[in-house]
Amino acid sequence: MNEYIKTMLEQIKFNRMRVMCGISSVTYDNKNNSINFAFKMCKKANRCSIRYNDIVDDYEIKFWKLNSNYDMKLVHANEGLFFDEINKAFEEFTGLRTSL
Repeated sequence: MNEYIKTMLEQIKFNRMRVMCGISSVTYDNKNNSINFAFKMCKKANRCSIRYNDIVDDYEIKFWKLNSNYDMKLVHANEGLFFDEINKAFEEFTGLRTSL
């Protein structure tokens, strides 16, 4: 896990988010400065990726739906987010709270 990913996890308070949203299967992609994870309790999507773009200093968040046939479909994407907008974007799309 590189420094960009560590900073991202701290900024979005990922440990708290992990508990509140039933996050599992977390993977880190050092090459693309991204994290990918599965989550529960949302009918629209069940996978998410958050990527930090170090060139323009912003984030993108993508939501995916993995069905029982293992077909993964992109259902929503937000680009150009600042770190303090990531949790809000996650909450607005999924309807899940990321903190108390």
